[in-house]
Amino acid sequence: MRASPQEIASRNSSSEISEWIRTEPDVRRIQDLVHIISIRSHSSEYSLAQTAIGILLAESAERSSQRLEKQTDTLIQLTRRLYWLTGLLVFIGIFDVIDVVPKLIEYFHQTH
Repeated sequence: MRASPQEIASRNSSSEISEWIRTEPDVRRIQDLVHIISIRSHSSEYSLAQTAIGILLAESAERSSQRLEKQTDTLIQLTRRLYWLTGLLVFIGIFDVIDVVPKLIEYFHQTH
């Protein structure tokens, strides 16, 4: 099991802390480490942790934007299909009106 942020912060090995930061996939755990080592805010581990958080958040944002782009493409395709279906229904409706108008005219001529 991976070391917790508290365990990592208590170690004096800069390379071990740096390796943990580089390989930790959870932004919250890195942020916990940042809070623990913030008193050493000029340390290279603090800067590395801040950079790792930025990278992980950017990667997460990229995945979210890719999902949104895919959903937008699907919505555009559905909208185009709806557009053509609406056109078809209007076209059919015009022929129904053309067919009904003479019948209505005939009906009114018979009643008056």
